[in-house]
Order: sequence, then C-alpha cells, then structure tokens
Amino acid sequence: MKKKALFLTIVIFFAVVLGLTSCDKQASLEGVIAEVGEEKIYREDFDISFFLNPQYAIRTPMKKARQSQIIFLVNQKFYYLAARESDLEEDPLIQNHLNYIEAREIIRFYIQKKFLDQITIDDQEILEAYARLGTKVRVQHLFTESPEGADSLYARISRGETFESIAQQIYRDSTLRESGGDLGYIGFGDMDPQLEERVYSMSPGEISQPVQSAYGYHILKVLDFQQNVQFQETPEPVKIKTIKEILQTRAADKQIRAHLNDLAGNRKIQVSNRILDVLVTETMNVMGNRYDEVNLFQPPIYTGDLNRIELRLQDILDEILITFGEETMTVEDFLDRLRQMPPLHRPYLKTRSRMTQAMIDMIRNDLILQEARKQNLQKDPEVRESIRKITEELLADEFQKRLYGENFKKGSPDQWKRISDIYENVKTETDTAVYYLKLYEDLPVSDSLMAPNPIQLFIKNRYVW
Repeated sequence: MKKKALFLTIVIFFAVVLGLTSCDKQASLEGVIAEVGEEKIYREDFDISFFLNPQYAIRTPMKKARQSQIIFLVNQKFYYLAARESDLEEDPLIQNHLNYIEAREIIRFYIQKKFLDQITIDDQEILEAYARLGTKVRVQHLFTESPEGADSLYARISRGETFESIAQQIYRDSTLRESGGDLGYIGFGDMDPQLEERVYSMSPGEISQPVQSAYGYHILKVLDFQQNVQFQETPEPVKIKTIKEILQTRAADKQIRAHLNDLAGNRKIQVSNRILDVLVTETMNVMGNRYDEVNLFQPPIYTGDLNRIELRLQDILDEILITFGEETMTVEDFLDRLRQMPPLHRPYLKTRSRMTQAMIDMIRNDLILQEARKQNLQKDPEVRESIRKITEELLADEFQKRLYGENFKKGSPDQWKRISDIYENVKTETDTAVYYLKLYEDLPVSDSLMAPNPIQLFIKNRYVW
C-alpha cells in the first residue's frame, strides 16, 4: 500500500507542477503518452529521445529519469507552439536552416530507398564487425596511385628507409609530410574496407605489403590499438544499427559510385591547386593547434573561424576553386556552404585531401538532390514526416535560445518581450495531459538506475546551429 500511495503522490505532484492532467481517454490514444494542445507525444518518439537525447542525471532511478524526460518533451512542445505563434519560421536565418534540412533529408532517403534498402546484412557479418566497433587503430600510411609506385615505396621501406623520410618526399599535404603519414586513430567504418581488413589483422609495429583501395595503393604501418571509448557503453540496439548502416553503405558503395558517374555524364571535377593551397594555408593559420585537439562533441570548425578565414582571403573570394562541367564554385561559395551547415555537420579541413573531399561531396550531393527532385521524392510522405519532426525540433530549440539568451534579450529587447509574452500565454492557455500509467507500464518491479551516455552517431547527425 505504501508503494502505491507513493506512486500516486508522485503522479499528482507532477500533474500540479506542470499543469498536467491524466484522464481515462488515454485508452483510446494508442501509443500516445502525452498531449500538449493538439500536439501529441508518442511512446516511440519518447523512447528515441530517452536513449539518444537524455535529459536526466547520471545514475538516476528509471522512474525519475522518465519523469525528467517527459517534462523536457512537454516543454519542447510549448517552445514549438510559441515559435509558431511568433512566426519564427519566417525568419530568413531559420528559412536557411530549413532549406538545408530538407535537402539533406531528401538525399538521405534517396540513397536509403534506391540502394541501402536493397541490401541484406547477415548475422555473421554483424558479428565480425562488432568486434572491431570497440577498437581504434593508429595507422601510418604511404600512398601512390600506381602499383609500380607502391612496389617502389615498399622496396625503399624494406631497405630501411622510414615512413617519416619518405613522407617528406611524396606528400604535398604539409600535415602528412610532418607526421610521416600518420592518420591518427581510425575506427570501424572510417576507412576503405580493404584497408580496414588489413590493419585490423596486423600487430603494432607491423608493416604491410602494398594494399589496393578504391583510391590507389597504400603501404600501412600499425602503431597502436586503443579502446573506442565513445561506444563502450552505447546501448546494444544502437551499436547493431550503426554496424548495419556502415555495412549496408559499404555494400552499396560501388553501386552509388557508378550511379554518380552516370549522373555526372562527361563532366569532371577539377580543383584549382593554387587556390586550394592558399585556402588550406589560411585555414590552418586561423585554426592553429585546435585541429590537434579533436573533440567529437565540438564542431570541426566554428562559424567565427569561417568568417576569419573569409577576411584573410578577401583578394581571392571571387576566384574559381572548383569546376564541374559548366558549373563553378568560388572560394566565397565554398565558405558560404560550410556556414549553412550545422557546425557539427561540417567536415574537418585540416589537410589538402580533406578539403578536396569536402568539395567533391558537395557536388555529389547536388547531383543526387537534383535527381531526387526530378523523381518528386520531396513529396514522399515518409520524407515529409521526417522533415516535419526535425522542423519542430529546430523551431523549439531556436525559440528556447532566443527566450533565454542574454545577447538576444539585450540586443532586441522589444522582440524578446514579445516572444516572452507569447510563451507565457501558450503555457497558460494550452491544455496538457501526461498519461503516467502508460509511461511506467513496462517498468520492472525493482527500479533500476539509468546512466545516459553521449552517442557519437546521434550527436554528429543532429541539426543544431
């Protein structure tokens, strides 16, 4: 009886604090665990948020963790409703963000439906990949485009020359020259499958014979192995999902490459080496040593960095950086496109090769987007629903930032007062209900502890500006 009384007390307490009510109509709302006005929170969306965007403290009892999460999601609905009421979606900056989201989601669904959904991954492949997921390997490598060049490099290594001395001679990229071809710690899914297969079978200090990849030929040296900390305590379903996505993408890689070649036709991507070298140099001057302190949960490059790079490149902003058939991309175009991305989506631009790959990826995305729009994929109900959910999350986040941001409050006091009044009115006037029995119905008798873990895959793919 005491447990039951305590449970009812908790439910009533949170209902009073939030202005929430629970009612018998929950039985007719299949899958709905809360309502905020006309907006509904479904159990499926709650579970995703609970594990991938945790809003509860470390070592929190399960029941309390769920309470914290549902409070967070209800408040998100308030922010979203207030954002709509204040016409935040009409803001040019928000429109820019929404355009980026729509394009990215269309591209993602196009690749998923045309290629990835056609590929089946068996259990044996998953088991083999699982063992590699928890380990990263530090690799040095020497690269050449021809088998003859690879044989020559291997012969030099066999005669006693070091990776460091050879790298000084063969690489244009200053970082690879100075590091002796050190790629740092690489994880499962980060490299060409042929290279990954080889390095994970090697021992520290071992040097490979020439290994062919999709890009050319490589001589590899394994320096060290270490645990992949980010994935050690990741929930098992997320690990399996990550592995399947990587394996599906690899299996589809040749098909995707061939498809892109068909879309490109006779057009070739040409990069101006002179302009590229200047861009890489100025990027490294602005970034300094920060690229040596990689943090998965911080952007590879901030908007302020891009603005500083642009100031240093005033004389060449109109110069053509890349040509693709009759289309061109200037230095200014490239920096603008990087600015449009959510900071965590931006690529690392530390080396010449990574900078080039970022530009190539932009053109490839443009090709796929054009083809997807020709097929009206933007009207697909699944695409529209995904965009709707992300839009709602974006508007809620942006409204919250403006509501509680001191810079916005000081810089635009009249606008801040307007959105503050709208928010308070929405909270007061909106009927809200949380169905706690549904929220707790699958809890074990003994309340376990939750410990939220940051998940790299989710963090890297959220739309957060």
